[in-house]
Parts: sequence; C-alpha cells; structure tokens
Amino acid sequence: MKSPLSLLLMLCCASCIGSNQSNPLDGSESELITPQITRPSGGDFWFAGSRQEIRWTPSKLASDSLVTVELICPDRILTIGSTAASTGAFFWVVTDSLSSTCHVKVSGQGGHSVSDQFKIRPSLVLNRLDIRGSGWNP
Repeated sequence: MKSPLSLLLMLCCASCIGSNQSNPLDGSESELITPQITRPSGGDFWFAGSRQEIRWTPSKLASDSLVTVELICPDRILTIGSTAASTGAFFWVVTDSLSSTCHVKVSGQGGHSVSDQFKIRPSLVLNRLDIRGSGWNP
C-alpha cells in the first residue's frame, strides 16, 4: 500500500507535468506575475473627453490584489486609478493631457507592464451642419 504522500505526488505529477502543458503555472516568469497590456496598442489615437478601456491579460497568479493604472506622458505621470488585478480592464475618461508619446503603466504586486506608445488628441468638435439647402422652410 502506498502512503498518502506518495499518492499525492503521483497525482500531482500526472496532472501537472504533461506534454500538453496542462500546468496552469507553465509559461514565462513574466506571464506568471506581470499583467500584459493589450490596450492601448501602439499607434492608437485617444481623444480628450472620450471614455476608453485599458485592457490587460491578468497574470496567471492574479488574485484580488490591486493593480494601479498610470498614464505616462513626457510632461507628467498621472495615477488614473486602481482595480482588482483579475478584472483585466479599467475604464477611464481621457483627460486633456495632449501628447504624442503617452504610455499606460499597470503595476501590481508582481511587477508592472507598460503599453506601446499612443497619442492623445484634442476632443473632436462637431459643428452644426445645415444640410437642408437654400430655400427650405419648415
């Protein structure tokens, strides 16, 4: 008869180490502890006043610990907010920090990730356009 410890070790080895990498902890160290930003992506344009979603793939060891989301521009660093690491998203109304070289940084207890460069532009101003043409009377 096998001891409970040896049965546990056999079970763990059979389920955690296999050719299909079924172990949830397989992967690089950065995937295990660092969130990977997926949005904004490089070359995006965000407009002041618009509501944008910052997205990341939570680390494999993400829990309900908090991550801090920051905007990094050449002239300032702004803490946008914080949320549970496992949510993978944070909504933000873009401020008027106009810049051609901004990044988002998501920091958690295991490390941080910085997005590709994106741009913040002034809000779009739509003027009223008269499409009725001359001679139109309501």
